[in-house]
Amino acid sequence: KSGEYKSWAKKIPSMIQMNGFGQTVAFLYSKKDKDPYKTFYTQISTWLKEKKFLEQTQELVDEICKVDSAKYRLMTTETLSLFGWLRRFAEGMIEDKKPTEETK
Repeated sequence: KSGEYKSWAKKIPSMIQMNGFGQTVAFLYSKKDKDPYKTFYTQISTWLKEKKFLEQTQELVDEICKVDSAKYRLMTTETLSLFGWLRRFAEGMIEDKKPTEETK
């Protein structure tokens, strides 16, 4: 599963830029019963709560629908910054699977 996490850590910033922050969060929320989607949704939500974009009791997907455009842009920028770090940590800490003799 760590390889899947690493792969999605690279994909999600592109999804945000191509589809929008709200749509990407909605996608993660719709699949929140499965990893790594659940993990990423939780990480984004926790990060934005720590940065005071959300109250501790607010649900991220609900709040995105209510915020003004300036706050939405700030939340988007902050999340892209978060994924810059997540991607770096994943690259450094998760080793790629080495091919075995059977898969060569």
